[in-house]
Amino acid sequence: MQYGFRNKAVQESTRIDLLGNKLVLIAAADAAMGDVAIGPGLDLAALAGKGRIVTGDVRAVPVGRYAQAALEKLGLWPSVQSKLAMVENVRVALSLVARGEAPLGIVYETDARAEPKVKVIGVFPSDSHPPIVYPAALTAGAKSGGAAYLEFLQSSLARGIFEKRGFIFLARSSSRMIRLARPAHCYSPRSFPRKREPRGVTRQWLWPWIPAFAGMSGGR
Repeated sequence: MQYGFRNKAVQESTRIDLLGNKLVLIAAADAAMGDVAIGPGLDLAALAGKGRIVTGDVRAVPVGRYAQAALEKLGLWPSVQSKLAMVENVRVALSLVARGEAPLGIVYETDARAEPKVKVIGVFPSDSHPPIVYPAALTAGAKSGGAAYLEFLQSSLARGIFEKRGFIFLARSSSRMIRLARPAHCYSPRSFPRKREPRGVTRQWLWPWIPAFAGMSGGR
């Protein structure tokens, strides 16, 4: 988003913080371990046993950076740094935990919810890492339909869909919200065009052409 502002590709006045997420600790769904309270006293290294704790690469992948920030804030980083298995994205981390190749993983809550073969066993305190926020804004060349769509994303209908997927809804109605070009009922889910997705690609939350908010927050 900041890159877009600097290059005047995004209308800065339309920017909103649309969604938030949580950082969670996961294990395989059939693992014997139960819920844990994540805090300074947690022996995370012992919890992982002889296995690894998988997350994104802390040098380049956002979820890995959040994980490192949280572990450092809680004083756990020195004891777990050598046990981290760093991968290229959240999906790989989920897969490794789901298959039992790693006993623990640190991922976003929304991704954990989307994988039935893993379970959340702990949530990192929200103040242990920078806020995980997905902003939205109009591009510089956005047409009237874009303005209406941005307002739709802030509606109660969109909120219900986002929250069902585990997102924290941050947008708030205000007097500066963009005016709809058509009545709100015209923007029901069925009114949006649907496009066929590439073979092997699973449909994500909401509708297929909603922007990839993960990219707006710096990726996965």
